[in-house]
Amino acid sequence: MGKGSRGGLPDYLAAIVANTSTISTGANAEGLGFPCPNCGHSLHVDDQFCTQCGQSTKDLKRPVLALLKEFVSLELGWDAKLWTTLRRLLFKPGALTLELMEGRRRGQVPPVRLYLFISVVYFLLLNFSLHREFDRIGHERFGKGKQVLSDDSKLTIGGINVIVSDAKLYKDMSDAQLDSVLVAQGHVPTAFDRATLRRASRLSELQGIEQMMATVVQNISYLLFLLMPLMGVLFWLFFRRRRPWYIDHLFMAIHLHCFLFLLLALLNAVDILTAKGISLLSLPIMLVYVPMATKRVYGMRWPATITRSLVILLLQFMLVLAASLAALVLAVFRM
Repeated sequence: MGKGSRGGLPDYLAAIVANTSTISTGANAEGLGFPCPNCGHSLHVDDQFCTQCGQSTKDLKRPVLALLKEFVSLELGWDAKLWTTLRRLLFKPGALTLELMEGRRRGQVPPVRLYLFISVVYFLLLNFSLHREFDRIGHERFGKGKQVLSDDSKLTIGGINVIVSDAKLYKDMSDAQLDSVLVAQGHVPTAFDRATLRRASRLSELQGIEQMMATVVQNISYLLFLLMPLMGVLFWLFFRRRRPWYIDHLFMAIHLHCFLFLLLALLNAVDILTAKGISLLSLPIMLVYVPMATKRVYGMRWPATITRSLVILLLQFMLVLAASLAALVLAVFRM
């Protein structure tokens, strides 16, 4: 093994000593550290991102809980900022929206991230409560997966009369055979009617109903996300003289949806724990919350604020109802 020039040290020890001396004197610090795993560019030990390709230098080989905590902290502001945002959303209607409109956004979670977080929590709770309720019905009354209705029971689905014993045969029938069934009942055959007949047997079973409801909930979550821009349009139409930019009204729509989902999540959690069935309280609470938020954001007099808010709520309710029917139709086709 060769000897180095530093007191007869081996070459590898001499290299370590030389490297340590260079670090301590700060010489050539820019090239020290480690190579970027993505592009191989030499990085400094203090670099958080590669200066060549932009990849983060953080090591992902850490405990899962530590990674999850870091993700939530970075993406949602899971600290005092999140709790402050939730508290202001609940108890100061319109305050978050007004701050965004005035450019003061540092102290709150961004609205889209806030919506995604709250909606995921709410729909997880909703799916859990639905699954628990169907399990209770199945174990107490029918036995899980067993038929809910007797063979001679009659279902009316979309105006179509279906006998349960016949429904078991519909799923294997051709389109022409199903059309003859529909014509016999005085219906003009459509693709949706044929799909309804084919899935009628599933609707007579507990698991089939549970599957359909889970699909409806999933479809509603997607459709409500798409309805937010339309609610922003409604606010823009009614308040564009106060706030001409559409983005301001979109913030208002997002925060109102956030409040609704947070409220429903809290009420649903209470329902799960106490079985009191208080989720219907969300309607009167929204009738109070929305005008208060509108008053704070747009600064109009109370009569105009209440009138326009209630009209927007009515129009939005009609959109949600249409979305729910669309979600039901999609669920029937996917069964």
